[in-house]
Amino acid sequence: YDGLVWTGGNGWCLQFTGSNCILRFNTFYDDTATVYTARQWPAIVGASASALNSANASLLYNKIYNNTVYGENDQTEWQKDGWISSNYEPTLTQNYNIFKNNIIAAAPRFQIADVDTMLTLEEMNNLYDGNLLFDPSAQSRTVRYQYRGGNLTLTVEEAKRARPNQWGPGNKEADPMFVNTFGQGPAKDFNLRQGSPAIDAGV
Repeated sequence: YDGLVWTGGNGWCLQFTGSNCILRFNTFYDDTATVYTARQWPAIVGASASALNSANASLLYNKIYNNTVYGENDQTEWQKDGWISSNYEPTLTQNYNIFKNNIIAAAPRFQIADVDTMLTLEEMNNLYDGNLLFDPSAQSRTVRYQYRGGNLTLTVEEAKRARPNQWGPGNKEADPMFVNTFGQGPAKDFNLRQGSPAIDAGV
């Protein structure tokens, strides 16, 4: 929990670069980045192929399991994604990562953004299954691909039809029914109410 507005830095809840890692059992929420509007990052959780301590690192073969991302944002001028995995470097790759049993909800733009501007859409091979995504604004486009030569936005059902090798049948688009999403910071309760479509729905 970063706080609703903070005055230093740029403000992803998590920024990660690496390969062959496991990221699991985390809850990220209420990240509205920074008061410096020209320097805001585009996601609540960001994982990227990038330069780290003067060394280049791709984003490959990571496993992202059982995380909750809640993307409330009270800044209307900058719409953030829930989770973005990205690469813009010609010598690096963002690919072959596995996302399972995550809940990503209420980000004001896309719930998941999958970006590698060095690859064609056919070459992108992150795997998604058992995830529950929720856009309360009902814009019905919760997934974005950015690739060499274009952009594509999809609903979960469209992603499963268009990219069945990457989007498994266990992915859903529905309200996770958290116990409480009102109030700021620790007032929220991300346990699931009875009847939640996320209960016993993992793969």
